[in-house]
Amino acid sequence: MRQAAQRLVHLFTGVKPDEDVLALAGEVHAGMALLLEESNAADRDVAQAYSAAARLNPEHLEAGDWLIRAGEHWRRAGDDSAAQMAYSRSIARHAESSDKARLALANLQLSLGEVDLALDHYQEVSKAK
Repeated sequence: MRQAAQRLVHLFTGVKPDEDVLALAGEVHAGMALLLEESNAADRDVAQAYSAAARLNPEHLEAGDWLIRAGEHWRRAGDDSAAQMAYSRSIARHAESSDKARLALANLQLSLGEVDLALDHYQEVSKAK
């Protein structure tokens, strides 16, 4: 928890007047998500914070991973539809994390009995290697 708190303090104290406010807001939401995660907050709250971080700062290097983490928390919260949406957004918008997102989506689809869809994603990942 200390690491997440220190990250938030750094974000707020290191703000420059010309910095992109939305990018900073994305970082703050990611920091809040990490704090919520470390304090064992409700999965829905953590998922919303990670989703907001990626929405506010979609160009951030970690935005794809934020969406994947949001998807993981949506699954734990029992919202498979929101999880699927988060994974799909990561695949569509963040090439650097698309394989990991495809695997997460394939695992979700497999757990829902959507074997053909899951197999398609597993095959996409294996082709990328």
